[in-house]
Amino acid sequence: MCFLKPLCLCVSAFLALSRPASAADTVDIDRAELLDRIYGGWLGQMIGNLQGLPHEFKYKDAPRAELPDYVCGLPKGGWTDDDTDIEWVHIDAIDKGAPLKIPYPQVRQLWLANMHAGIWVSNLNVRGLMQRGLIPPATSSPAFNRDSWYNLSGQFCVESYGLIAPGMPQTAADIGLHYARISVWAEPLQATQYWTSLIAMSYFHRGTLEELLTKSLAAIDPNSAQAKAIQDAIAYFHQHPNDWKAARQLIHKKWLQGTDWNWNATPPNAALVVLALLYGQDDIYKSLQYAFALGYDADCNAAIVGAVLGVRQGYKKLSQTKTFVVEDIYLNNTRDAMPKKVKISEQAEQLLRVAEKVIVGNGGEKIENNGKIVYRIKTQAPKMLEELPRAVRPKIGDPTIRAQILKDAIDGLKANEAEQRLRSALVLVYYGESKTVETHRAAVIEIFRENKELKDRSGRAATLGGMAILGDADALTGLAQYVKDFKFNWVTIPDVIEIVRKLPPDQRARVRDMVKAGQFEPLREPLAKLFAEWDKDKTKSKQ
Repeated sequence: MCFLKPLCLCVSAFLALSRPASAADTVDIDRAELLDRIYGGWLGQMIGNLQGLPHEFKYKDAPRAELPDYVCGLPKGGWTDDDTDIEWVHIDAIDKGAPLKIPYPQVRQLWLANMHAGIWVSNLNVRGLMQRGLIPPATSSPAFNRDSWYNLSGQFCVESYGLIAPGMPQTAADIGLHYARISVWAEPLQATQYWTSLIAMSYFHRGTLEELLTKSLAAIDPNSAQAKAIQDAIAYFHQHPNDWKAARQLIHKKWLQGTDWNWNATPPNAALVVLALLYGQDDIYKSLQYAFALGYDADCNAAIVGAVLGVRQGYKKLSQTKTFVVEDIYLNNTRDAMPKKVKISEQAEQLLRVAEKVIVGNGGEKIENNGKIVYRIKTQAPKMLEELPRAVRPKIGDPTIRAQILKDAIDGLKANEAEQRLRSALVLVYYGESKTVETHRAAVIEIFRENKELKDRSGRAATLGGMAILGDADALTGLAQYVKDFKFNWVTIPDVIEIVRKLPPDQRARVRDMVKAGQFEPLREPLAKLFAEWDKDKTKSKQ
């Protein structure tokens, strides 16, 4: 193997970063430079996300009239938002010893422990499905999750998996797909493959952004809407190189008007990200301006823009951007089991530690050269790992998928692991037909009784709810106490409402009495709406 002489490592950090290390497809990068690029990507992602929040869904039918001025930084530090904090939970678990692709039962435990606020649409659906025993990829099946077929989670929940796989787009896409399957299905998974691959390739790509955008298309199905929307964005940029609004409206006309896509869907938002990158011309300040002004889910789109350019430029160059100011702090207001406060720079170090695992795990090396730690990375070309499904999208409650889920649940009642037995019992109660539930009633009740004192509050609520559905009056009392003790919000309220909705008639009547007596107080209003639905249905049935 023919390596460059050690002297070359001292000539330029950038040259050391980008050069081939051998006849094979490898590159060398020293630790300091890799950390700088990871830090730039993570911080760029966070700046785009948080500075983009004032523009989120503000510009739908038309872009913003003018490019906005803003502070390209975080003067008061960063804070948790779903563009960064869902990935943070997974990355933290990996850093502490979990596999790169955390097994889905463990993912469910992480979500039940952490996801009680600050999640939306498909991810919010996932949280409820997990509460009721399902694990990925069932949680992203359109048979259970009505938003998974289009949702932008396939874009904004995956950037970190590109950051931890420098020069390895296939590995980035593989890890990204594993976590994207928690909440999305089909077309959004094409977005996952594209953006993770693009970010991973940004570390060592020497050409133009347009060349990078085009090359990354090899990571996705050419028949996907993601591929076509990106190609359209590139074409419209060339048609209107000096008129970003005209290009944006062409995207809007083709990808929103008269289509099934919406402002939270992956294809139209992908097109706006591409426009922001092309019109911004590698200037992160300008590129984020365009990402904000182009519209739709602007904070998510700006997060991708910031991640790509942050990796390409690194923290040192990013810190020289006009108006740049950052307080090195990340405040956690949403993820209950995570630290309440960390430094953004510490998060970058954590991403580097995980990146080292990815590098070595994919045949790379950690070596010492002239007193410096150097990573020798086996680079990859982008490659599609998952085609777009050709099958028709299943509908909510699809009987074939439901039947398979229930079959697995029945088998799982006899599993050795207590956690699997509990999940199986929950799935059976919440998704099984009454005849099926009655057949396995004794086994399910025994499992619930074993688990109702779980320390995890969410798990205890689901178990108590399952027992109440089966007619256990004492379980309702326990559930009411759970409602009193637990911090309620828009995530946890639907979980308990779903339990009450499934109750048998005698238990429903008891809930009414308990509400009148002042119990279930945080749920008084949503329960009143549910009671009104029941009364309306009862009136109709008498007519």
